[in-house]
Amino acid sequence: MRPVSSFRRIHPYMPAFLRYAVFAVTLYALLALTSCSGSTSAQVVRGIMGQKLSVEGISYTVLAADWAEALGEGATARIPTHRFLLIRIAATNEGGGPAEMGGFKLIASNGTEYGEVANGADVNDWLGMARELEAKGTKQGVVLFDAPKAVYELQVADAFYDGESGSAALIQIPVRPEGAQPTVSGALP
Repeated sequence: MRPVSSFRRIHPYMPAFLRYAVFAVTLYALLALTSCSGSTSAQVVRGIMGQKLSVEGISYTVLAADWAEALGEGATARIPTHRFLLIRIAATNEGGGPAEMGGFKLIASNGTEYGEVANGADVNDWLGMARELEAKGTKQGVVLFDAPKAVYELQVADAFYDGESGSAALIQIPVRPEGAQPTVSGALP
């Protein structure tokens, strides 16, 4: 007596070639679904001020952070919505060709995000928004944010980072009492 497959019992009148075709299509679909899940994953490194962290061949170090209630003086002073946070950063291209620095944003402990202020008027050594680095080159400058005074993580991400794929670094930016912001190897102007 021959064993009867369970599939044949369910569909006794289905031709053999059709059974194999259904089986092959089902197997292909399962393989396709399992090979796609988890194939892309974000690479995120965490660190603190003064620590060198690398994102896609560029190393970043936060050298200093300072809060300001205004930029400039007198009637032309720029007043923020919250407070200005000036972060001095050094970035080094460790690759053999030119590279573009990643984007920056602040992330609060509750998940609120604050983007960079695109106007660097009255900021000494403003890094600017176009940030190309020569091969093995280093750039140092200040990025500007408008955010409430709190503890943040500075996110430095490559162009492909979306939380599920790409690379990013999260750098802890602590808050200190007035006039006592941390500085690593140099102060903000």
